[in-house]
Amino acid sequence: MTGIVRGFEVKTNRDSEQKVLMLQVEISGPGDIQSVEAMTFAGMQIVPPNNSIVTVVKAGNAWKIAPSQNDGIDFDSSLEEGESKIYSSNGGVEKAFIKLLKTGIIHVNGDSKDAARKDDTIKSTPVEDATFWTWLSGAAAILAGLGLAVPIPTSLTGKITTGTDKVRMP
Repeated sequence: MTGIVRGFEVKTNRDSEQKVLMLQVEISGPGDIQSVEAMTFAGMQIVPPNNSIVTVVKAGNAWKIAPSQNDGIDFDSSLEEGESKIYSSNGGVEKAFIKLLKTGIIHVNGDSKDAARKDDTIKSTPVEDATFWTWLSGAAAILAGLGLAVPIPTSLTGKITTGTDKVRMP
């Protein structure tokens, strides 16, 4: 049978002290709201949005589980065999996503932003960092006014010297 998600809460499940996601699912009509334990793949925790369609399986006299959900978002037809996609949604619209490609490449939010890693080479020119280069030109002008000739480079290269254990992409 299927149902429509109308809400959720985190509770302790009936057979252990494990905290689980309990969905409030409309089964046969507006008055028939039942608590159903959401079960997804190991390693993934998903809170399906309201109005998602869930498959409901009876697993005992008074225990029902929802092993799958459909949030109404179209399947990504660019995925190839062996690839995965994890995403969040709001109001039936995909928001943030991560694609795990079979080539070993990870795409985050459609590659709309670049990421840098420790030991990557970086380049700075007036186009990439106008504020710094304006400051550098001003400092050079002040030094020239004092009679000091300072050569101004047209670009700089460097290396990222520290890393982080957390990455957040806008």
